[in-house]
Amino acid sequence: YGFEPRISASYSVGNTENQLDAGFRYLFERAFEQRIDGTSARPNTGALRDDEIRTGRAVSAYIQNEIYMSNKISFTPGVRLEYYQYERDILRLNNTNVLVNQKDNLTAVIPGAGLNMKLNSGTSVYAGVHRGFGPPRVKDAISSTGESEQLDAELSWNYEIGARVATQNGYSAEFTLFYMDFTNQIIPVSESSGGLGQSGASGLVNGGETTHRGAELTLHGDLLESMWANYELNYSISATISDATFSSNRFVTNAGSTVNIKGNTLPYAPTYMLSSSLEWGSPKRLSFGVTGTFVGRQYGDVLNTVNGSIDGRNAEIPSWYTFDTNISAPIKVVNGLKLNASVKNIFDARYIVSRRPQGIRAGLPRFFTAGIELSM
Repeated sequence: YGFEPRISASYSVGNTENQLDAGFRYLFERAFEQRIDGTSARPNTGALRDDEIRTGRAVSAYIQNEIYMSNKISFTPGVRLEYYQYERDILRLNNTNVLVNQKDNLTAVIPGAGLNMKLNSGTSVYAGVHRGFGPPRVKDAISSTGESEQLDAELSWNYEIGARVATQNGYSAEFTLFYMDFTNQIIPVSESSGGLGQSGASGLVNGGETTHRGAELTLHGDLLESMWANYELNYSISATISDATFSSNRFVTNAGSTVNIKGNTLPYAPTYMLSSSLEWGSPKRLSFGVTGTFVGRQYGDVLNTVNGSIDGRNAEIPSWYTFDTNISAPIKVVNGLKLNASVKNIFDARYIVSRRPQGIRAGLPRFFTAGIELSM
């Protein structure tokens, strides 16, 4: 639970229009987690193996002011303050009653600024610089032995510059260049790379300084806009190319020797990602769509191991692609009622999504869903 009051005000300084937005938020959250092991094939209850309580308290305040420097240029500076206190109480672990309690906290000041310039009615360019902040999960930051894993908050400076273009016949495009400079990034590691090396460890560590650079492109349009106004054939594509590497010295022990992984690619950071969809719609609200997703190869460990280990924890994760489909059809018996159905991974592709911390984990198999939607 929590509360979040906000205030917004428009005002002028001389001939310059301004839009002020400010707010405050308090959030309290508590999770009760239990593991109960059944003693039969269809148990109604079982033995309580694990029992714990995780608590978080967060306070945030922000203020930003958009300055309309002209009818085509606006500049928006802002700042946010974050305070997060988290606590983990473990009452039972591995069928043994325990009393483990630990708490920790984080504080961060997060500034940012953005600039937007309209070139004409359908084209604008933008740029921004913002401080990135993300606290670790309570279960990751405090081990089951009650020790703080010393996971710092993820902190970064994020830069972007790009352009948006929209045409009168319904086509639009957006292109962005980005650069993210992390002073600390929390990363997953396998056991052989330092994760789960001690009882209760989370499989996550402070990755230290990393950099991400790349580009994003999004295109969207209705291919039937100029031919049949009553029908739609919407096509969209989004592509990302990025390079994410360790940017400072970081030493890892491997097979008895010490290796500096500076310059290595981060785990689970594919260079290429692509998503494309095609959706057809009729005047009678019947629609059908297909979506394809491609994720390029990536590494499962900080050493950028290519050949697989016997336990599957270390190796390259091959690229994969899947296709999904969905259909929506009105049910004429009731006005506003329609049937929705979808199939994820139509061709039941087998692919690896994770190797950490304990071995290969396969992606979602072919998955059917269906439902009924009523619009009043």
